[in-house]
Amino acid sequence: MRDFTPSPIDSSYYFISKTDGKVLEYISFPGNEIDLTNRGDNNRSIENYMRIVNSAAGLFLCNPESDTVFFYGNDKTLTPVFRKIPLASNSKNPKVVMTGFLDTGRYQFIQIQTLLTIDKMRDIKRDEYVKDYIYDKQSGEIFRQKMILPDYRGKEFTIEIHRTFFYGKTTGTHFELDLYELKQAYKENKLSGQLKELVATLNENTDNNVIVFVRFI
Repeated sequence: MRDFTPSPIDSSYYFISKTDGKVLEYISFPGNEIDLTNRGDNNRSIENYMRIVNSAAGLFLCNPESDTVFFYGNDKTLTPVFRKIPLASNSKNPKVVMTGFLDTGRYQFIQIQTLLTIDKMRDIKRDEYVKDYIYDKQSGEIFRQKMILPDYRGKEFTIEIHRTFFYGKTTGTHFELDLYELKQAYKENKLSGQLKELVATLNENTDNNVIVFVRFI
């Protein structure tokens, strides 16, 4: 039997063969330290990052441990596109990282999170430690998200990156509307259109919440 000699991986990103699983090529990427947990105060929380984001012209490489998001083009060039200021490596705790990124059409959706322990996260609302932004690639402007539903007066929602789905060339997301809240909104005449027609047929004791799908164009 031959002794197995492990080959050191010199990058967080690499191509593998679909036929035999062999590593074909490494992508030289700065900042290879990978730590998926946030430790402190005798607590540990596991963070979920989107490290590779598809694009028509290549891939976005989003290592949260580094200070820069890189774009890896189809021509195998590596270009910095986002840089964190102040640098994560120089900042004090709690650490702030990019935990979500989506490139679709004219816009990019970016999610920034302050890493907190589980106990601290239980005591505060999501929008106190997670910030959701939209980058307009055409105008170069960045906005905080404020999405509304035309059929639900006064209702706002956020596009959360982890709810994104890909079907062929279609990119979309989904979010959930609480049926009890929908029934209250129906009584207060806040609903209209197809959503109002649907809620009128649902029973809050026997039916499920309403899932809304959003397709990006």
